[in-house]
Amino acid sequence: MSPDNDLMRMYIFSHGYIENDVAVNLLNPYLGTEDNKNPQAQWHRVPSVTFLIHHPQEGWILYDSASHPDAMTRWPAWNRRFAPPTIPPDETLVARLAQVGLKPSDIDWLIQSHLHQDHAGGIEFFANTKAGSRVLVHRKELERALFNAFSGQEDTKAYLKEDFAGIPGIKYECIEEDYLEFAPGIDIVHLPGHTPGVIGLLLHFKNSGTIILPSDALYMAENFGPPPWLPGIFDNSEDWRKSVRKVAVLQKKYNARIFYPHDWKQLTTEMKLAPEYYD
Repeated sequence: MSPDNDLMRMYIFSHGYIENDVAVNLLNPYLGTEDNKNPQAQWHRVPSVTFLIHHPQEGWILYDSASHPDAMTRWPAWNRRFAPPTIPPDETLVARLAQVGLKPSDIDWLIQSHLHQDHAGGIEFFANTKAGSRVLVHRKELERALFNAFSGQEDTKAYLKEDFAGIPGIKYECIEEDYLEFAPGIDIVHLPGHTPGVIGLLLHFKNSGTIILPSDALYMAENFGPPPWLPGIFDNSEDWRKSVRKVAVLQKKYNARIFYPHDWKQLTTEMKLAPEYYD
């Protein structure tokens, strides 16, 4: 059945995966005990996803731009050891867009949840395009990313200047608070904690109900709980807890589903992937 262009709809793309210690996503998952003083670390696989929204008035909106296709050589060596990425050629951002008949130049808006390397690596593909001329990002996120990338601290954070700085035709529109009704059916909410400027989406569909996209404010279902489970890596734990409470209030208010960005179980058992869609 062909989509109804009068309804907002959303496609989910998967872009390979990253492997890392579970302790990255869940703080202290395996504590030592008297009879097991050195518990074994657990290595697991987390997906990388983006979300493509077609809006009746605003056109095509892409939420996040995934890892760069050359991440395995582009990312710093320490980072590749810590969290090696695997991105099959047919799962790159450009390839995924082509699978639904689109090119980067067809996208009208690019919304960056934040600017870490596994979410912002595809910004360069929007150079000198309509979406590239208005990349929506939180001001605190852009400030933090620029500081880290140009202050010699890029070896300790997941910001790569090549992903977001000095790209021809890329211009950022910064928000500083919740952007309720960015467009009919789309609310943007500030969810700091993972980084200072994570922004999530609250999407109100006619047939699919309300869906919350929290980005890395909540890596996985286990982080949301209840009870909330702090991730192993965060910028500010109190901000993180406030953001979880904010998502919980919205989830209850709208009886919403939450789609997590790095939850392998949810990706493989619950999410409809493109060309299927939510509307």
